[in-house]
Amino acid sequence: MFLLIFFLFGIVHVRVSANPQGPVPTSDEVECPVCSHLSFELRYMPTQYRRIFEQVLTNDALGLQNQACEANTVEPTACETPTFPAWMENKCFTRRVTMYAVGITNLVPAAEMDITLLVKGCHVQWIGEEGGCTNFEDLDAETQARLKQQLAPLRNSWDDATYSGFVCIDSA
Repeated sequence: MFLLIFFLFGIVHVRVSANPQGPVPTSDEVECPVCSHLSFELRYMPTQYRRIFEQVLTNDALGLQNQACEANTVEPTACETPTFPAWMENKCFTRRVTMYAVGITNLVPAAEMDITLLVKGCHVQWIGEEGGCTNFEDLDAETQARLKQQLAPLRNSWDDATYSGFVCIDSA
């Protein structure tokens, strides 16, 4: 449970943050929903452990659950101007990574958990670069490692874990 607490604080820091002043967009600025949502499903877990996981993962103070993000109803926010606007442009991104974990280490070998981290926000890329979606398995090793790192503190509490998901960059 100690690692679970550190994991949750890590997720809070990883979340995408919007400019609190809420810049007023001009006609050429891109607006994107900027949000994150953590969802989970627990299976084959004794009640006492299930309650602990549920209490921590659904704690409103941590802000991990944002159903509006999941439902794609978050009000878009203007993206910050790229560093080199003559060569770079903003696009919206969606990143969804799911970790399927089995066996709470040294406690409940049959326990299973699916935990999904959804993050949406602004992405800066070179002008003309294509958008689209890439499956987690097809991402380069460095990108996979960065995405896995976001769930690493929780992963360390489980005997085995596999990852799936996608990263999408809007093409328009």
